Amino acid sequence: MNWRKISPAIRIPLIYILVGGLWILFSDWLIGIWTDDPMLIRVAQTHKGWFYVAITGLLLALLIYRLLLNQAYTTALEESESKLSTLLTNLPGMAFRCRNDKYWTMLFVSKGCEDLTGYSVEELQDSTLLSYVRVIHPEDRRQVRDGVQEKVARKEKYYLTYRINTKSGEIKWVLEQGQGVFGPAGELLYIEGFISDISEQ
Repeated sequence: MNWRKISPAIRIPLIYILVGGLWILFSDWLIGIWTDDPMLIRVAQTHKGWFYVAITGLLLALLIYRLLLNQAYTTALEESESKLSTLLTNLPGMAFRCRNDKYWTMLFVSKGCEDLTGYSVEELQDSTLLSYVRVIHPEDRRQVRDGVQEKVARKEKYYLTYRINTKSGEIKWVLEQGQGVFGPAGELLYIEGFISDISEQ
């Protein structure tokens, strides 16, 4: 049985019972070695009880503090994500995060993808049937892939202009700016960026 897989709601009481039981046995054994006097034993029992209560109270206070800290962090994170979501929704364009595979599988696309491409978030995200590569104009796909790969290999930001085919069949010119996101060992995790409509320009 993997101890780490046990729920904290079960694991913490088990640890408390185990440590408390061992403390009682060990401290009684030490008191028995130290003295036979019933009065001294009673005093020692009282002191060891208060010591255990103090340690338990301290640990409980630390646990509550940690829980409150985690709750505050979670609340702040949710507020931050909500603000970011609102910002991305109102930006004229599409923020994205994708794998560097042959489909450029989208791990995340902002709601702006609908105005830009005509496709919904659900259609573009985590899809190989309708990958973003298929949205790029066929004549521009090689240029876009080569441009992205060259800059990502050098760990540099890239800026590319190319055409896309929207769901309705309209052709738009877009500017894509992005960069690779790398792990601690230098491995490429994914590509992040923003695509905006520059057709009028």
